[in-house]
Amino acid sequence: MTLHDQPLNGARSRVLAVATILVAIVWSIAPGQIQPDTKFNLVESPWQYLARSFSSWNSQAGLGELQNQAYGYLFPMGLVFGIGDSLGLPDWATQRLWWSLLLLIGFFGAYVFAVRLGRMSSDIAVVVALVYLISPRLLSVLAQISVEAWPAAVAPWLILAAGRMVGADRRGAEVLRGAAWTSLLVIS
Repeated sequence: MTLHDQPLNGARSRVLAVATILVAIVWSIAPGQIQPDTKFNLVESPWQYLARSFSSWNSQAGLGELQNQAYGYLFPMGLVFGIGDSLGLPDWATQRLWWSLLLLIGFFGAYVFAVRLGRMSSDIAVVVALVYLISPRLLSVLAQISVEAWPAAVAPWLILAAGRMVGADRRGAEVLRGAAWTSLLVIS
């Protein structure tokens, strides 16, 4: 049973309520203020920062520097901040949007994983997803170096995608879809 198979007035509405609460918590953290997350220049001027990530030399820093991390911000974090900047969103709001996206992807991924592979009831799967989200690693990096929370957020989806390729009954198109999703998640 997946989220779409559940009646809206029952388990599905409880799952959506928990997701809404998660987003509300994120947006209640120091509203109007940018938190010291990752790279300030990614928050302040995302498109310029991302453009520099295509070069190994950064002439914008002191006497220059060889970049060793910029490419890791291209997708999805850089894209989110770039779109937020283009839409004229305040920097702090784009930052909270990014955090919300991280938590929602992780929450729904862990939830679907628990329901499909763990064969858990919806309510137990919600608890499992919340426990997954409050892991010390995820919480410790969310507001400081949130880009490092991305692998944890997509991990359940990666396992689900790779699972599409496993089993004797898996054939052609299903295996290709699983391989495509797995590849996309790994390179993100």
